Amino acid sequence: MKKLVSFSFAFALLGASCGSSDSIEAFCDTYVKIDEQTESDADLSSPDALKDYFNTTQDTFDELADVAPSEIEDDAQTLKAAFEVIMGELENVDFDPLQIESDLFDNEDADEAAVRIEEFYGENCPVGE
Repeated sequence: MKKLVSFSFAFALLGASCGSSDSIEAFCDTYVKIDEQTESDADLSSPDALKDYFNTTQDTFDELADVAPSEIEDDAQTLKAAFEVIMGELENVDFDPLQIESDLFDNEDADEAAVRIEEFYGENCPVGE
């Protein structure tokens, strides 16, 4: 279970200033949503709870990819694709985390994309407002 939580936290670390302010604002708002979802005390104690959590998080990653400014659009798509792989595997095992291969969460491309997105967030989004 810790691996699932740490994977979500890694994706929460989504973190150049081109693009429209509306696009950046939408990105910032969605980034905050992911951050709040993955840092919450979500109930991950049952397959149903895990499914709900990951479905909600996937929807937000889809939204992030849709609103990402052009500078980080590829990175947002990389995270979305990585999350889709995780969701597919979770669905294959009926959201039973004990049946998941531990290396499923090892994705160097997604890790690097998350770092670049986090940096973009830090450089372009108001913090603490």
